[in-house]
Amino acid sequence: MTELHRENQVAKAIAERLTDDLVGQARVFTHRRRTLAQEVGDVPAISVDLGTDDESNDGEQTFDGFLMDAEMRITILVLARTEPELIERFGALRREIHLAMRRRPRSLGEGWIVSAMPTRAEEPEVSVDNELIIGVRTFRWLVRYAHSTDDPAT
Repeated sequence: MTELHRENQVAKAIAERLTDDLVGQARVFTHRRRTLAQEVGDVPAISVDLGTDDESNDGEQTFDGFLMDAEMRITILVLARTEPELIERFGALRREIHLAMRRRPRSLGEGWIVSAMPTRAEEPEVSVDNELIIGVRTFRWLVRYAHSTDDPAT
């Protein structure tokens, strides 16, 4: 199997952390932000997706590589019967995600991940389908990680 770029490894590490910490609260996927709503059995669901990936602002070099800042998107899909119920579910899951992402080790179990910090919560997107209210909300996290200048998978 081909090795993945570190940004893909970051997404996988986040998904594994959320899966472990949110057992029974939501199903966790990677790279499913646009297709979560296709199956009601997936809900409530969380998708961890790639965002921008930039060299760190300070250009700081590590051992044999560079520090990178990866913006990761954590998207939640929730179904509810009332809008207040929907907003409460968003709030509960947002808190659980924050606790999972910030618990130790903050490297998400990977020595090459330096830190993970929340940066933004998008406005909820809400639509109505029959008697259910469908809500989607995206949270952005900045994950600083290191990779080799020779091979971005290491």
